[in-house]
Amino acid sequence: MSLLSLSSNPGLSLTKVDPLILSDIKNLTRFLAENNKFQTIPASFFSQNKNLREVDLQNAGLSELQPGSFSNLKNLLDVDLSKNRIDNIGAKVFTGSSNFQTLDLSNSQVKSVEPRAFETQAEMLFLMLDHNMLTSVRSALLGLKNLLTLTLNENAIVSLDEDDFKDLGMLNSIDLSNNELEDTGGALVNLRSLGTLNLNNNCLTKLSFDGMPLLTEISVSNNRLQSVPEGLDVIKHARILDISNNPIQSLPSGQFASLSFLLKLDISNVSAIQHGGLAPDALAGLHSLVELRVENNELSKVPSQALHAVKQIQILSLSHNKIATLEENDFISVSNVSNLQLADNMLAKVPEKALRPFTNLTQLDLSGNPLVHVPDWSFGNLTTLASLRLSNAKLSVIDPAAFHGLKGVHSIDVTNNNLTWLPGDLLKYDRAFPFYLYADQGNPWYCDCQMKPFSQAVNVPGQSVITNIHCSGPEKYKGQNLGDIPLANLTCDCEHQGAPSVDTSGSDNKTAVGQPAKLKCTVLSCPTSHLFWTTPRGFVISPHLTQYPGYDVQDDGTLVIRSAVAEDAGSYTCTAANYLGKAEQIHKLEISDTTNSQLEDQSILYCHDSAISY
Repeated sequence: MSLLSLSSNPGLSLTKVDPLILSDIKNLTRFLAENNKFQTIPASFFSQNKNLREVDLQNAGLSELQPGSFSNLKNLLDVDLSKNRIDNIGAKVFTGSSNFQTLDLSNSQVKSVEPRAFETQAEMLFLMLDHNMLTSVRSALLGLKNLLTLTLNENAIVSLDEDDFKDLGMLNSIDLSNNELEDTGGALVNLRSLGTLNLNNNCLTKLSFDGMPLLTEISVSNNRLQSVPEGLDVIKHARILDISNNPIQSLPSGQFASLSFLLKLDISNVSAIQHGGLAPDALAGLHSLVELRVENNELSKVPSQALHAVKQIQILSLSHNKIATLEENDFISVSNVSNLQLADNMLAKVPEKALRPFTNLTQLDLSGNPLVHVPDWSFGNLTTLASLRLSNAKLSVIDPAAFHGLKGVHSIDVTNNNLTWLPGDLLKYDRAFPFYLYADQGNPWYCDCQMKPFSQAVNVPGQSVITNIHCSGPEKYKGQNLGDIPLANLTCDCEHQGAPSVDTSGSDNKTAVGQPAKLKCTVLSCPTSHLFWTTPRGFVISPHLTQYPGYDVQDDGTLVIRSAVAEDAGSYTCTAANYLGKAEQIHKLEISDTTNSQLEDQSILYCHDSAISY
């Protein structure tokens, strides 16, 4: 017999094992006993199984490893002791078993490893000690001269000693993330073969890469670094560098100039950028960079000058900033980008002109922006675009030709918005393949006459749009799939259906700095319309939108400005839209310099209106 499995069956777990059960199985090579409730393995349990190559005691209920439990097993290669409750790893548990390749002690509540516990495992390649309760590894790793991978993440290690890793000259990968490290104590300088270093989520205030010339992947996100790690000129072969989420105080020009082979750089949530932006020459020398992430840096505009140094990038993320407008030439130097992420900014309008330079864009993420309205042809001729994300915005109106031009799109995501209907012509254009419209989740779809043209369009046999919309109303259709409702039943209670009309009569024409103003917008339509205001400052505001403190659109369509500033002067447009068309009216508001200025007769109207039928 070469294999013995004592693994539990459903509803059955062993609580103890006969010490002599294996004594007569001389040819045993694999012993599997995971998912049991043992407390210990007897010291002589495997003593007669000299050919044993694999032991699996994962989740076996072990609370201790007796001295000699795995001793003198010269052919033993792989041992899995993960997901147990082993408080301590003694120095004599593995004595004499010199050919281990893999030892997994992860998720086992280990609090300590005695000095030289693995000293005879000189051939071990992979050691997993992650997800335990270790506070130190003092002298525990001595003798592991050929170890390639070491995982110590998710422990409670506070500091390292200079000699902790002194025998790990062949180590290629170490994970120390999610500890409590305040200092590396010079321990890393011994890792001359190290290629991958993960120090994420610690408490480091400084770091040096000296002694690690072969590093290619470095992650030190979520620490307390006050400056960029020292020794960037040492890691000339680096491919990935993540220093995000650190209070780095300075990011001088040319800081990364020695990293000419770097492929990915993450400098998100860095204090120096938050306080002073990204310097024009900050990215100089990064000639091979493919992916750049500058998220969560409170940027109010695209760092277009800095981007000139990385014209070759393919992935650019500026998500989670405060960018409210994009200029026409912001991305002109990085027109080859294929994946652009602008999620969770303050964009009130789709930046159609700024997107024009892109010739290879396949993924565009505008989710989480306060987008209320997507006008016709918002994405120009982005014929290469495959994925468009508009989720978690504030969308209430999408014009019929909003997505026209997107002939290569595979998916559009408009989930979690304020959409109640979609125009029937939204997706009427030639395409060679089906695509997915993700729209169901988080939208208050109202299945009446306004959804009839769309339902008719997407339910035509052979059409290319795949979508699944469930009704939020009216009550009789709540929860039903739109496609299951007969078209004849999608009706509105209107004597005469028509496109909306708007009227801004009665609005304030003038106010003073620091004073309030009310701009009225009365909408007449059946079926009901969605309403929004566009302001001189570029805000697009719909009822109950909270992104613009001090501005509010009430349920009756009135725009309330609580305390005017000089920039509020200018033309305001009230727009209303239903499935039959759209109407708008412009109203001008003057702002006087002083609060004591005499307001002029507010009966004067400054307006211009227009109407559009679909």
